Amino acid sequence: MNAILQSALIKVPFRATSRQVSVDEVQALVAAFGQLMPDWYLELLKTFPIVGSDFVLLRLMGGRQVHLSLEWMSPEVMIREAHEAIPGRIVIKYGYIPVASCLNGSGDPYYIRPSDGDDPPLVEIFHDAVSESTGMHDSSKWMVSTSLSEFFTVATLR
Repeated sequence: MNAILQSALIKVPFRATSRQVSVDEVQALVAAFGQLMPDWYLELLKTFPIVGSDFVLLRLMGGRQVHLSLEWMSPEVMIREAHEAIPGRIVIKYGYIPVASCLNGSGDPYYIRPSDGDDPPLVEIFHDAVSESTGMHDSSKWMVSTSLSEFFTVATLR
């Protein structure tokens, strides 16, 4: 795992209600995502009790401050989002895997694209901006953090 990302995660005061993934869950992720699921992300999920963690982050979007609340997904939810839901089943074709759910009510999941490296940006992909017929465009997503390490350094637990 990337040393900067690991250092950021070590400093997160995870709650007792969050958890690490099991061996069976790791196997399910590998079966569902194949080569798209990077080893470093599986290591993150096995090492840190991130599943079920609720994070809060303030960001500027369109010139105004936005309060983001998100929950880190369980493997079961990741698989369901990627293979059964929109935008998941569309954006997986572009190399994105879902990692967190919106708690603000928009229904827009948060994704990483492993091909962007071992500390990729965290992006929100708007479910109403992608479709089976038009696919995904640059305007379909918004960069929440330039990297996961930046997200875990700046976000707070709820």
